[in-house]
Amino acid sequence: MTELMSLIYASKVTPGFQDSLEINRILKTARKNNEAKQITGLLLCNLHYFLQVLEGPKSELTNLYQTIAQDSRHQDVTKISESKVASRQFSDWQMGFYLFSPQEQETLPRDWTQLDFAQVQTIFTHVLHSHQGANNSFYSL
Repeated sequence: MTELMSLIYASKVTPGFQDSLEINRILKTARKNNEAKQITGLLLCNLHYFLQVLEGPKSELTNLYQTIAQDSRHQDVTKISESKVASRQFSDWQMGFYLFSPQEQETLPRDWTQLDFAQVQTIFTHVLHSHQGANNSFYSL
């Protein structure tokens, strides 16, 4: 059986890729590709940074992370954690999505590439438990 892994990274959004049309392109492509590769996850954005958790087979996550690190839409890609997991947290989402409101952004750390694992957990918990979480925001962009 394939080892199930979780990978969390943060990156700066490259200027010029900060509009909803570009983010929709990213989501559409990710959802299509992730389904075929058995990858699930959640992408958070504040239009300056991405924060993403990915779940799936180790080899697929390694390849995907390398692709993201070389993608011109991302700068300063920083791996925050990578670990073996017993089960998926986002099994229903090829790529869930949540865009923080300007008010929410004021309460978040400024540079997401400097986050530690505890801060990341706090942010994901906020998203999943507030405003009915990413499930409602999944299609809101």
